[in-house]
Amino acid sequence: MPLVKDPQLLAILAFALTFIAIVGIGGAILLTRTARRRRALARLPRESSDLAEDEAHSKGGQLLLNVASKIGFSADSSHVSPGLRKSLTNAGYYRQNAPAMFMGAKVILLSIGLLALPILLVATNLPLHITILLSLIVAMLLFTLPNILLSAKRKARCTEIRRYLPNAVDLLDVCVSAGLGLSAAWNMVADEMYHVSQCFADEMALTNLEVHLGLPRATAMRNFSDRTGVEEIATLSAVLVQSEKFGTDVATALRSFATSMREDRSANSEEIAERMAVRLLFPMVLFIFPAMFVVVVGPASMVLMKMLSGG
Repeated sequence: MPLVKDPQLLAILAFALTFIAIVGIGGAILLTRTARRRRALARLPRESSDLAEDEAHSKGGQLLLNVASKIGFSADSSHVSPGLRKSLTNAGYYRQNAPAMFMGAKVILLSIGLLALPILLVATNLPLHITILLSLIVAMLLFTLPNILLSAKRKARCTEIRRYLPNAVDLLDVCVSAGLGLSAAWNMVADEMYHVSQCFADEMALTNLEVHLGLPRATAMRNFSDRTGVEEIATLSAVLVQSEKFGTDVATALRSFATSMREDRSANSEEIAERMAVRLLFPMVLFIFPAMFVVVVGPASMVLMKMLSGG
């Protein structure tokens, strides 16, 4: 026997549960977008009026970030996991309190998921153990949502940097061969890459800024590799540092590195093309072959059945 017999009350409770879930997911997405906007604003030179306008638009997001940060510090104030810090850095979140915001968002979403338990108890007539199981499933899904978004952001960022790295190396080769120094060529390539990949250009500009502030180029390039998490960046860093250390021609080293990258990209493309034949086998067996079988064998089977019935 249901606990609530009024259909209107049941509709209100269902709407409230849906609203809480949407608010939780939307809050996580808003936290991600607000952090990305603030990071871009902190790096780009903007007018004071534009900054004031952007700050006015992001007051709500900043409030959510502050709340999540405080909850994260309360939940895990002892230490920050190096793996979490590295994952956030690879995804483009460099703020000092980024791990606290991340943990705070997980705690908030977990709390929202647990709030679904009393609503389900009131709105449905399911058994108690099934209701508890559904509430725990919703809570765990919401709790793992920030990890899923972080992994997707990290993968998309690494893919974008890996995609435009060969073009950047070619531009560096052209600039260095034209007589520019490595720092000037690096800065020029960063300005050109900003039009096609903002995150890659920001990383290059940050590396050049560290060198101008007195950090050794080897350390700055190592930081560049650690921030991006791309293996090709580490190889490029080693090539540039060795060329500068031993006094070899930087243009020749860049040209050899670009050639090796093209060969690796060609080999990867061939490998992906070879895998496609195996991956297409399952859709063909499940969808294409049954349709072809019906089209080809169907008319012949109908004629055969007609002949047998007539005979």
